[in-house]
Amino acid sequence: MPDGYSATDARKRVPAACEACRTTKIRCRPSERPGVCQKCLASKIECISRSGPRVRRSRKSRLVQDSDSLPSTSSPLPLSSTFSIDFAVPERPQIDGNFETLRDTHKAVLEKILPTGLNAAAPPNMEQLAQHAARPASSMSSPSQSQQMLHDLQGRPLFNLASAESLLSSFRSMVQFFPCITLPRDFSIPHLAATRPFLLLAILAAASGSKTLQGHTLYDDEFRKVLGLKYVAGGERSLELLQGILVYCAWYPFHLRPKNKQAFNYLSMALELICDLGLDQESAAPDQSAEADMTEEQLDGIRAYLGYSYIVSTFFGAWKGRGGVRCHYTPWTATCCEILQRNNRHEGDLLLATLVRLAYTLHDATEVIHERNGQSMQDRQLLLSGLSVQFQEFKARITPLVALAVPVKTLIQLLDVYFEGGPLMKLPRATRTKPLPSKVLPLSPSRLYACAPKLKVLLDTLSNLDEATFMCFTLHDWARLIITTIFALRMSFAIVGCPDYDTAWTRSQLRFGDFLARMICDTDLTAASKKVDVLSASRVVLGVVKEKYDSRLREIHTTSKSDDTETTQKESACPMFDGSLDQCLTLWDDPYGNTLLQDAVIHFSPPGAGAEEPEFHDLWTAMTMGWINKGNGGTAGG
Repeated sequence: MPDGYSATDARKRVPAACEACRTTKIRCRPSERPGVCQKCLASKIECISRSGPRVRRSRKSRLVQDSDSLPSTSSPLPLSSTFSIDFAVPERPQIDGNFETLRDTHKAVLEKILPTGLNAAAPPNMEQLAQHAARPASSMSSPSQSQQMLHDLQGRPLFNLASAESLLSSFRSMVQFFPCITLPRDFSIPHLAATRPFLLLAILAAASGSKTLQGHTLYDDEFRKVLGLKYVAGGERSLELLQGILVYCAWYPFHLRPKNKQAFNYLSMALELICDLGLDQESAAPDQSAEADMTEEQLDGIRAYLGYSYIVSTFFGAWKGRGGVRCHYTPWTATCCEILQRNNRHEGDLLLATLVRLAYTLHDATEVIHERNGQSMQDRQLLLSGLSVQFQEFKARITPLVALAVPVKTLIQLLDVYFEGGPLMKLPRATRTKPLPSKVLPLSPSRLYACAPKLKVLLDTLSNLDEATFMCFTLHDWARLIITTIFALRMSFAIVGCPDYDTAWTRSQLRFGDFLARMICDTDLTAASKKVDVLSASRVVLGVVKEKYDSRLREIHTTSKSDDTETTQKESACPMFDGSLDQCLTLWDDPYGNTLLQDAVIHFSPPGAGAEEPEFHDLWTAMTMGWINKGNGGTAGG
């Protein structure tokens, strides 16, 4: 056995050799990472295998193609072409070895405190001074500052150009679900690699995340490494870094890893970048007359701030109180939405502003329904009614083109459901050391009956989406699908606190089992294992939900049949055992001295005189034998 090739490797099989091993003509051996061979893992090359059979061409066609391609100098790169991304990490000034930097920094600060010359009488602006002193060195550095290239620190990985072009093409559709960034129509891999390399890496990692669940493979590893070097080692604070974090967090399948804490670390970085860049400063709001002169960079900052607010609203609702994530809809957030709506330079600006407003409407409704703000139930009911009216007014103002977008459409339909049946949702808590008393608004059967048809509309909308749309889903869209599933599951069965609620009627209206069947498309684990994308994984989870739903229905039907059988047996049982003769037993205590018994015997006449009924000659037979013919229309005597 060759060196470095163990028995474990021998048991593993590679269905097809990757492009790198085919090019170098070596044996493609599997590694400890699924889907990556040993050579690609060691060389940091993206492992791409041919998906279809190789097309064999005749010798004549090969000669013709070779002769045509010889004089061409601008022919496209072959499938096996690779590229790398260069990242510049700003080198921090070495204070210990360069006292000139230390002296110049303090001299600039003292000059602002005690200016000389004509400006000596002007008082210093302490707020600007504090911001200047707190600003990191990387944000104040000029482009001429010495920088250290990333490939000087570690080796650069090689990415497959054809794979990257395919991922970038798919991201064109994905960004329409969360337009927190703007890209030119003619953007390409070389252009982004030269101008916005970190954003390109985030796009490739996010786009590959919907196609594989193995940690985004090489793109994911490179993104985490570069983010750590630029943010921690280099201390970089730039808008491109913030945009890359937002893109990565929006499409990373955190809903399949609910205990993963890395998302909260990334959001903490994003919040610090927003504060350092001053994107949350209300004083930066321009007048409406000056909005036309706003640069594209300023609008990109507003889009990034609103994108962070939108992401945080979803994390706050899904993972409440965890990771230090806080959600606040401030007046500055509303101002940014208005600025973006008035400018509307790109087709996604209206969509982003609408999503942020709707997301915070859902957040406010959640706060009113579930939180304890020291208000009475009546006050909270009034607040919820006011929010519902505001939501209906805002929904009427949404343009039809934006309202038809899948993220906006599903969010509006979820809000319609939430205002009626919001108390059904129980928010998760970070800690459960002290059980808190329930302060949720009470459930109302009338609201639940009104919620069922609205929930049915949302279920139909989700089930009618195609696979390509699901592959573009962000974390927010997957969270809405999960919340919808929880709503339908809880409304299909008995609800604590609403004993009069007819769950059988709700099941007939929702047809939740049919929804789950359409969503999973009869996908079994064997078929799902062939595709490891986020949609296949979500279908497996929904398949588990369907199994639980079907088993619960079988239990209900079994219990219902048992109750019906018991009721039938009670109705047709012997009256001596079902207790119907208890009041007559006292007549038999003294049969010879009881005048009531004698009168009953003397004056007894069979019921239904004139009808063809059997004649009984004593009281016992008349009172007890009639139950046998009860099912045939007979009546018990007595």
